[in-house]
Amino acid sequence: MPVGDHRETWKISSRGFKDWITNQSLIQIEKVPGSQALQDALSVLAGKAKFQGTERTVAIRIARHDDCIWVDLCDREWRAVRVGSQGWRVVQAAEVPVKFIRRKGMLALPEPTRGGSVDDLRPLVNMPDDDAWTLAVGWMVGAFRPEGPYGVLSISGEAGSAKSTASRLIRNLIDPNLTPLRRMPKSERDIFISAGNSWISSYNNMSGVKPELSDALCALTTDGGFATRQLYADDEEAIFNCRRPAILNGIDEPAARSDLRDRSIALSLRRIADEARRTEEDVNAEYERVRPGVLGAILDAVACALRNVKNVSLPSLPRMADLTTWVTAAEEALGWEPQRFYKAFNGNRASSHAEAVEASPIGPPIMALVESGPFEGTATDLLKELNTRRGEAQPPEGWPKNYSGMSSQLKRLSQDLRGVGLEVHIPGKGPGPDKKRLIQLDKAGNQRSARTARAANPPDDPANADRVRRVEDEMRRVEDISPEGTRRNDCGGLQAGADPDTDADSAARAARSVRTQSNRGEDPWRS
Repeated sequence: MPVGDHRETWKISSRGFKDWITNQSLIQIEKVPGSQALQDALSVLAGKAKFQGTERTVAIRIARHDDCIWVDLCDREWRAVRVGSQGWRVVQAAEVPVKFIRRKGMLALPEPTRGGSVDDLRPLVNMPDDDAWTLAVGWMVGAFRPEGPYGVLSISGEAGSAKSTASRLIRNLIDPNLTPLRRMPKSERDIFISAGNSWISSYNNMSGVKPELSDALCALTTDGGFATRQLYADDEEAIFNCRRPAILNGIDEPAARSDLRDRSIALSLRRIADEARRTEEDVNAEYERVRPGVLGAILDAVACALRNVKNVSLPSLPRMADLTTWVTAAEEALGWEPQRFYKAFNGNRASSHAEAVEASPIGPPIMALVESGPFEGTATDLLKELNTRRGEAQPPEGWPKNYSGMSSQLKRLSQDLRGVGLEVHIPGKGPGPDKKRLIQLDKAGNQRSARTARAANPPDDPANADRVRRVEDEMRRVEDISPEGTRRNDCGGLQAGADPDTDADSAARAARSVRTQSNRGEDPWRS
């Protein structure tokens, strides 16, 4: 609809559009439409839009169009920033091809300027070290990627570490809002409704996240889908489909559950000394002074990422591969050495694994169990062993009550346990007649004994005799050992004078590695 010298995009059922219709009636016929006349007009317009109008995609704050990224400044003139591979520029409303919509609470970004630096923001956000600052900047650059997936910026620290200030300033650099920090909603539905009305979801002073809300945040940042029954309807669904960056902060680590932590960049801020404190008025004044230049520098980095993203090569792809690749592509514009974000992110992941194990009710007991030797048994066996070691002590909050709870918690924690040096194997049903699922826990690099390997499949059991024979044949093939005990070289020849490999633990490891392959011929679903 035309407003002044530009056009705006509004929802037909919105209060703003009804006001516009009423104002047009006053201007053109000098009458205020009655409620029924207004409703009839809205119904006619909705029908024409659905069945006669051109369908277009609408966007909030950030969108991709014609290989460029468009950022809505949300100002009164409805201008936007066009970011291409060669740079960025501010574009007037008439030239913006994206149909941006505005939601209640959205505020304007400043017009970006050139020549600034992201480092101008660092004194205001209390980052503890260079790696933390690298991760914070990387998250901001990643938040300008229209499609996602995104990381969760998880900020923790004791009282007085300026967690809320850092969260607010970072958000307002990308998606300023009348309420930049909110309390955590009580339901998954509310999380997705809130996310659909802004670009960044930012939650303040969190003290633990319910499992269902933690799962919703995982879906919000990576999967982007949620459906629920539509209110006042028996058989209609309300479907929310959006991916959004998220910021969480709290005294304790907000992303406590392993699956949410796996999608997070965790920053731990230090308490600010009394003599180093600044007033909020002083911080805000400095922030408004540097914000246009910092925004311009981040847009330079986004343009650089568009230019280089297809040429990025990393030693390996971490969990948040899309985010890491995108930020690595932007490092040239940020003045960083190659792979600076990749190295900082991997270090953050290692620290996160240790914290996740420490925070889990079963993490420290499992570490103590494996310290005394490897474990093999069912989830029930593991729970019994940990309960025995706990003795009469009161179980911690969240302690599993049965084998199902133990299996679920171990699966969630398995990646973190591997990150701190444990080998965790949670197989499908075993090959024996009892079909047990045998969990194996050990220190990384250790090997199970041959007795343990054979106990799972006793060779004197007629039901297992044929399987054991196939496993032993497969062991020879995998370990490249001939029946005479000579080892084959890489070219397939025999090494003269090679001693037979009689290490029972190596044989057990080979048996373990090929058991699934042996099963595949009988039951492809099992593997």
